[in-house]
Amino acid sequence: MPNVLFLFVPVTDDLADQQDHALARLLELGLAAAEKVQARLIATEDDALLGELSLALNRASRNVRQTIALQNKVARDRKRRDHEADVLAAKADAARVAHRRAQVKAGVERLIWTEAETDEAERLLDDLDDRIDEAALYDDFTAEPVEAHIARLCADLGLSPDDLRVRSDLSGRPAAAYPDDAWRSSA
Repeated sequence: MPNVLFLFVPVTDDLADQQDHALARLLELGLAAAEKVQARLIATEDDALLGELSLALNRASRNVRQTIALQNKVARDRKRRDHEADVLAAKADAARVAHRRAQVKAGVERLIWTEAETDEAERLLDDLDDRIDEAALYDDFTAEPVEAHIARLCADLGLSPDDLRVRSDLSGRPAAAYPDDAWRSSA
């Protein structure tokens, strides 16, 4: 049985199915060859043929073992690749959530520091953190526009929506720029 070279590169589902089918077929053929050689080996009385058949059985068995090993390696590689993809997706999702948390917090904090006295501002900031933590638990946290999060949290915290100004910078990303940077002097 000839040796087969497989390149281990990311594959599509169709290609993976084809590879699985090819390896399964090679395993079937290798087993069939080994069984045929084994049957001839048992039936022979010729010493010269006995040596040749023993060598052929050894080679067929080796091909079967290599095919099984290759199937296992392909399965491990796919599992590792899928795990790595899941880890990357989780990291990307965590980064999106962290970015959204920072955007929302920065936007509402600016308004808190402009509208509230220091003691009230501290209470509102604690409440804001709790509300953002709770909202971030849900899968749709990053789905709606940041302005909607900010406006809803401002309303929930009792901040005046008339003072809320949300604008976008030239790139289209929310700038979350609120009345001014007066809150920095209080922080």
